[in-house]
Amino acid sequence: MAGQTFSSFSTLGDAGIKERVSEKSTLDFGLANAGGLISLVKCSQADRAYVGDDFMPDTNLYNALGVIYPLLESEQRAQALRAYLRQFDEVNSLYVQANHTAYIREPIALSDICVARPAYFPGMEREAGTIKTYKSYGALKKSLMSKGLFKPEKVPNDFCMAYALLRKDMSKFGQSFAKECHPEFLERVLKGIINLRFANARDEKENIEKFKKLLPKSLHDRISKYCEQKDWLHQENYR
Repeated sequence: MAGQTFSSFSTLGDAGIKERVSEKSTLDFGLANAGGLISLVKCSQADRAYVGDDFMPDTNLYNALGVIYPLLESEQRAQALRAYLRQFDEVNSLYVQANHTAYIREPIALSDICVARPAYFPGMEREAGTIKTYKSYGALKKSLMSKGLFKPEKVPNDFCMAYALLRKDMSKFGQSFAKECHPEFLERVLKGIINLRFANARDEKENIEKFKKLLPKSLHDRISKYCEQKDWLHQENYR
């Protein structure tokens, strides 16, 4: 059983998002053992290697939890978020950005982390720089994507890359990417973006209209839908 647990969790971590989990049984196993996976993330300190004031994180474990995170019931999802925060709150936020959250792939997991702790958002400079190296969307797609998803060996953070590709100030390929992107993944990307932008916003209505100008027009109706739903966590519950 221990061997199966390790193998299944490792497979989930390698996938990083549920659309890349090839066997439904692996996803089901992760959900059935969500409590154990949350505990592993929460208490992961064994054989920790420190580099200066930071430690080398087990990003595979972070991503294993990230895969099942959007599928969890609200109580378990809150436990999972607190497990992440217990790890990150131990180190300087600059190290969290550079070495931890920069490698968490799942949009809902990463956006919830960064709504609870805005200082942990890793930014998208790396992704914007990568995009600039491609002269056409076709070249980018061939290099970085397969079947509407990113190749994990080429893209270390699926959410941040998708967000950067959709933004007009970072990419010329937003409309093409929105059309090609795996639809379920794209929905979580949009929801994650809305969570980040508006969960802690003061002037939500004005900001929504300004924000729409950054993203492809084909996505505007869904942006409005997610903003109207206001289905985001409340930062004050995680202080």
